[in-house]
Amino acid sequence: MNITLKKYKSIDYSSGSALEFHHNVIYLIGDDSNKILCLNNGLDITSQIKLFDFDGDRIPKKDKPDFEACTILNNQLFIFGSGSKIPQRTLLYIFDIDTHQIAIKSLQSLYENMIATNDIQELNIEGITTINNSFLFFNRANNKQQNKLIILDDFNPNDLANTALKFVPIEIENFKGYQLGISGATYFPENDIMYLTASAEDTDNAYDDGEIVGSVLYIIHNASSVFLQDKIVLTNPIILEEIDVTLSKQKIESVCVLSYNEHSTDLILVADNDNGKSELFMISIDNEL
Repeated sequence: MNITLKKYKSIDYSSGSALEFHHNVIYLIGDDSNKILCLNNGLDITSQIKLFDFDGDRIPKKDKPDFEACTILNNQLFIFGSGSKIPQRTLLYIFDIDTHQIAIKSLQSLYENMIATNDIQELNIEGITTINNSFLFFNRANNKQQNKLIILDDFNPNDLANTALKFVPIEIENFKGYQLGISGATYFPENDIMYLTASAEDTDNAYDDGEIVGSVLYIIHNASSVFLQDKIVLTNPIILEEIDVTLSKQKIESVCVLSYNEHSTDLILVADNDNGKSELFMISIDNEL
């Protein structure tokens, strides 16, 4: 498989952690920012959307909402807190792309139920996408717990009490001796492919950052069938630093599909390296090989 780095850009936007692309707009969310950043296909900033008031650029770690995952369904951008600290990180922001209205919901009861009904030691939701209107939540591994998929077939933020949960273990190999944690997910229904990013850092918990080891990309074909299984085994990772040295020791946090045709697929990756900036990478995958 031939994959090339088409473009790289470092921007002064804090802690880019979630990405979506919709109607020629890249929506970038930072885990300690109160604004959505909007970019065009060339990775140029075009506007920003304020989610809530905050006086400053970076929300302190103990207070941040930790927006780590997002997805778009029915022209609404769903932005999720990771759940790694309750109640601070249990908010869901829903941005209506047509009206620009913002709704805020608490997911505290849902997240507490995720912990209570399964063997998840620490909640840390870092990837979310949808397949056929089912919401897929990816709980990120660290050195002490494995990755896990949590499927919600009927996610209604206004009625969380009746939400049924399905837990699916995910087996994933180590990277340079460290556990890979799933950090981003996007499903592309046009060709039934799931793109997952995973990164490795030296940390034993969901709260503290650790030394960045590196990141990989998984491309899962026939995803609508694969993710119905009772156990998922991920193999054949694309080691991102082997594509280009610029991708070495990057903590990739999310992925989205920018364009697709019979010849190639372009993806956008974002890295949060805990330095107050966001690193954007446009990579191209040759579909003909």
